[in-house]
This record gives sequence, structure tokens and C-alpha cells, in this order.
Amino acid sequence: MGKFKKVDAFWVSPNGAIFPLKGNEIHISMIIKRPSLFGLRSSQIKEIYEKYGETFDEEGDARSDIMWMVIEEGWIRTRHYKSERFFMINIHKLDKKIKGILRLFAIDMLSHGYKGYDIQIDVGGFGEILEFPLDEVASDVLFVGDSIECDDLVRDSLSFYDSFEDFCYHEDRRIRSLRKGDLVRYK
Repeated sequence: MGKFKKVDAFWVSPNGAIFPLKGNEIHISMIIKRPSLFGLRSSQIKEIYEKYGETFDEEGDARSDIMWMVIEEGWIRTRHYKSERFFMINIHKLDKKIKGILRLFAIDMLSHGYKGYDIQIDVGGFGEILEFPLDEVASDVLFVGDSIECDDLVRDSLSFYDSFEDFCYHEDRRIRSLRKGDLVRYK
């Protein structure tokens, strides 16, 4: 995961790459500016806005539809709320791949000084909010009782191990041994 200055919002790609939004940029503006990054065409976006009779600067139904289109394709929307010290995360589903990406995101955020923050995860936009301390997400709280599907994790983000296979071996053994309530810290 890349290096960045502290910012308020990010898109995280289906393969775990972090795209920070610049300045006062909002999530939909990045999709509008770079539709191909999100697997869309400008004409698709325009059609959706026209369907609702909205303009690109409105945050209405068209914005919501477009954002959930990319979230359903595996993109993760994140927003940092400084005053309340938490990240709001929007995801389509919480499977092993997303858990792995969220873990790496949490590790990256901690390395950039976001200590003492929480993560609130909105799964599917149906009001189911899961909340965890950021450091626990970085320490595998989402994986308790799971085994890792190593091919689903982002290989180039695992530089603290000798190899990807070494990471998979050690993580799979360690996570299988966890019980609910265990908190594992990294060196």
C-alpha cells in the first residue's frame, strides 16, 4: 500500500491499492474524473445522472447508484472523521479477501499516525455497522476463526515476510489457533 499524507477520504481498489482523495475532493468526483479506473465509462455515468435529472455536483440518487456500483465490484470507500476519531468503511460484503484488505489498510493507517482510531464498517449499505478499534483490525480481529485464502491477499503489501508463501504459512497457522477474544499484536 502506498504512502500518503494524512487525508480524509480514500478509495481502496479490489486488489488493495489505496487512492487518497485530494483536498476537498469527494468520492464521486474521483469516479467522474477517472471512470476507467473503476471499470466504468463516462457515458455510463452521464446516463445515470440523466436518469435522475441530476447534475454532477449533486449528491443525490445518481451519486449513490454509481458509488454502490463500484463498491459491489469490490471497491472500498473510506472516510476519515477527525473529530470523532474513526474511519467509516463502505463494503459490499465481508469475505476473506475484503478482511485481508481491511487488515492491510488498518496496518497502513497505523503506520501513518492514526493510532487510537476506530473503524466502522457498513456492510452492503443496509445499516449493519460493525465497529472495531483500528489496532485490532490490524491484528486480525476480523479473521478470528477463519483460515486465510492466501491467493486473495495482496502480495506486494507483505514486505515484512521473506516471501508471500512464508506469510501464508505463518498467518494461516496463527489465525487457525485464535479464539474469539484473542488479540494478537505484531512486532
